[in-house]
Amino acid sequence: MCGILGTVIHDGVNELRETLITGLKAVEYRGYDSAGVAILGPNGLFINKRAGKIAVLEDHLGGDVLSGTVGLGHTRWATHGVPSDNNSHPHQDFRERITIVHNGIIENYAELKQELMTMGVEFTTETDTEVAANLIGFYYNGDLPAAVCRAARRIDGSFSMCVMAKDQPRMLIGIRNKLPLLVGHGPGVTYLGSDVTAFLAYTREVTYLADGEIVVIDGPACRFMDWRTGEPVVKQQERVEWDIEQAQKGGFETFMMKEIHEQPAVIRQILERYLPSEDAPVYLPGLDDFAAERETRLISLVGCGTAFHACKVGKYMLEGLAGVPCRVQLAHEALYHQAPIGKHAVTVAVSQSGETADTLGAVRTQSAIGSPVIAIANVVGSSLTREADLTLYTMAGPEISVASTKAFTCQLTVLTLIALWVAEKFQRKPPEELKRLKTELLGIPAKMELILESKYTLEKLARVYRHVDHFYYLGRGISYPVAMEGALKLKEISYVHAEGYAGGEMKHGAIALIEPGFPTCLLAPRSNLVDKMVGNMEEILSRKGEVMVVTNVPQRFADYDVHVFPFPDCPQVLSPLLMSLPLQLFAYYSAKLRDRDIDQPRNLAKSVVVE
Repeated sequence: MCGILGTVIHDGVNELRETLITGLKAVEYRGYDSAGVAILGPNGLFINKRAGKIAVLEDHLGGDVLSGTVGLGHTRWATHGVPSDNNSHPHQDFRERITIVHNGIIENYAELKQELMTMGVEFTTETDTEVAANLIGFYYNGDLPAAVCRAARRIDGSFSMCVMAKDQPRMLIGIRNKLPLLVGHGPGVTYLGSDVTAFLAYTREVTYLADGEIVVIDGPACRFMDWRTGEPVVKQQERVEWDIEQAQKGGFETFMMKEIHEQPAVIRQILERYLPSEDAPVYLPGLDDFAAERETRLISLVGCGTAFHACKVGKYMLEGLAGVPCRVQLAHEALYHQAPIGKHAVTVAVSQSGETADTLGAVRTQSAIGSPVIAIANVVGSSLTREADLTLYTMAGPEISVASTKAFTCQLTVLTLIALWVAEKFQRKPPEELKRLKTELLGIPAKMELILESKYTLEKLARVYRHVDHFYYLGRGISYPVAMEGALKLKEISYVHAEGYAGGEMKHGAIALIEPGFPTCLLAPRSNLVDKMVGNMEEILSRKGEVMVVTNVPQRFADYDVHVFPFPDCPQVLSPLLMSLPLQLFAYYSAKLRDRDIDQPRNLAKSVVVE
């Protein structure tokens, strides 16, 4: 989950400090336990690395001009070795000829380390990355691409790396195995990055490395190979359609608040592309041909974290609207426990980044036994989109805050559209009902804006509960996974212990924790289950617990001593799109009142690209 950046100056010498620091800040959401830079220039090799966020490194660098021809930068999410100055990247081989930055995990590092130690190699850190640096250094005899390829063939695990040699002042090697790495083509400079945002301030022209590929940047020259065979690979440049301004805060205090407020606009954008009007059929590019080629008897939805919750909501939508049996699995469970499915089961994999290691593993496993794959992803050109048979993009734009907000509601929107598409194509619902649902769906962005206008009501509710250490979220039916997502948001950014429960499970153990002052958030959209939620509420109140209700039937709770946040009316099947916003805002204000780092919560990273 680390962020990596490399630069090669084509001619002359450039000041690289600002380029590296700016780029690292753009990918800091990928990890922020430590950061470091390495610059190779006329005065030799300069390395500075520090535990803590990039600001710590920046302060330590001061205002010194750092000029060079090749630069490396890294921001770390620790796996092997505690966050410390010594364990920070970049790392060198023990002869200090090779310098690398690395994202991923080397699974056989202990075996390789022992082998290298018997040959006299000395180690000074706890990291697996130092093993890679020394392995490359061991093979290096002046041919850097050959040494990197030879070392890569010895390494088990998932990794992307940027490698430079002290005696090669205009060469930088980038190598990819399962984890993303991109080349940025700028005027007079070539970049490497784990994410396009690392160099988006300087260029929008990119080349995506595929698994098993290496790029050799030698001044202005850029050549690609398969590092397993040494065969050359022909690549095409692509243009990124969004710019750096979309990845900046735009006047908001945090990226998370900016992204919460972007939800009406990005949902409108999805609908404009896939559902231009209530009278138009749902248009999902490629799905007609995809469906025509197979008989689908089961949909298998896989994801992790917030994407898993989207899958759970999607199951209710697809089964309720489209009548297609669905199963939902955490991707890491699907990876290691493979239920018997085959060509008649379509796998729908959901991932914001398209690089989630567990989701990619599950996709490969299910694809290997004959299940075709549809990806729902945000990042164009990501690994998932390249491995799927069909991709439906969420078009959310860059999501920088670690806690996912707009990506979740965009995923829900695309899943809703798939359900409507199936219901329409195979006549699972009457045309008049489908038209009503389309009209309601097209009205969701305006209703989201109404919720955002009431956001300070959520701030007041957060103040009511600012001293609690535990929180329940309850929902029934399609609201249950939304309750799980609400609890996850509160945990992620405020560090309050929270659990999302199905309302019917309350009496089966969870109610044991209810005591005076214990808070519960009830999700109660208009449906035949509202009375059941009222029953849950009365059970909690009778034990002197406290209750907050998110509902579009506020009158049903008017006679009770509870806090009510009303949201605009909508059909139950669309209620997750609206209920998500107040839960996000409540979590946000709860974290703010506790003075948490909202965009970069402790121990987390945006893209979980290792198992």
